[in-house]
Amino acid sequence: MRSRTKYDYRKYIAIVAFLCTKPQWGIQRIKQRIRQWKDRWHKKRVVEYNNCLYSFEDAITSVTHLQAPEIKKLRASASVAELKQYISDTISHVSGPSFPLSSCASFILGEACYIVCRALKPKVVIETGVAYGITTAFILKALEENQQGILYSVDLPLPILGYKKFVGLAVPPQLKERWRLHIGAAEHVLPGILKTVTGLGIFVRDSHHTYASMLREFEIVWPYLNSGGLIISDDADINDALLDFAGAKKVTPVMIPQPEKQVKIGMFLK
Repeated sequence: MRSRTKYDYRKYIAIVAFLCTKPQWGIQRIKQRIRQWKDRWHKKRVVEYNNCLYSFEDAITSVTHLQAPEIKKLRASASVAELKQYISDTISHVSGPSFPLSSCASFILGEACYIVCRALKPKVVIETGVAYGITTAFILKALEENQQGILYSVDLPLPILGYKKFVGLAVPPQLKERWRLHIGAAEHVLPGILKTVTGLGIFVRDSHHTYASMLREFEIVWPYLNSGGLIISDDADINDALLDFAGAKKVTPVMIPQPEKQVKIGMFLK
């Protein structure tokens, strides 16, 4: 018990020290906490989300030209297996104050991003939320195999000292040539990126999971997304932002289950 108390004490000292050096990040964290508090009054339309639920293969087929045998082949490929092993080995060696495993994307999300990127061959992909970079690594692997495309990532790291060594830690060095990382709050950083790129084919949203944050990111990205472009959102059914936005744009989302996380991945085409 004593060692745990000491760890907690050091953790909070580190958070305070970090926020003293990055006051604007502290403001963003306060805003996020307020949004989380407000979300307690949002009702989640569970039945509607469940009506959009598909198997992994059927969901991917609905947003790409690939059929189940091709999807299963890509998912079981040696390159995916090697990448998963690299990620697992890398994260298992992390020690001390770091990003909690609960903030990590699932391999199901990673595989979905890898397969849709292989199929749709986007010139530009943007993601929000990086942490260790699990999804980042899968996207970059697909772009490397496609021999085209750039990934722009936006991340507001958790307030810990030494965060730079953890952001994107799970991305193999040989895949970073096609990666452009931006540090900051997504709603502030995204507009600047979008003004400088053309041909946005896929947007992967996995940053702060509040109704306001999710809806705002969808709204920012939508005008710049190619016709036929794809939006993917992790933890999509944590609130009704995805359903409300998709309904307003008259598009139909599909959901993929993530049994180990008990929340779903949502996808819809423009």
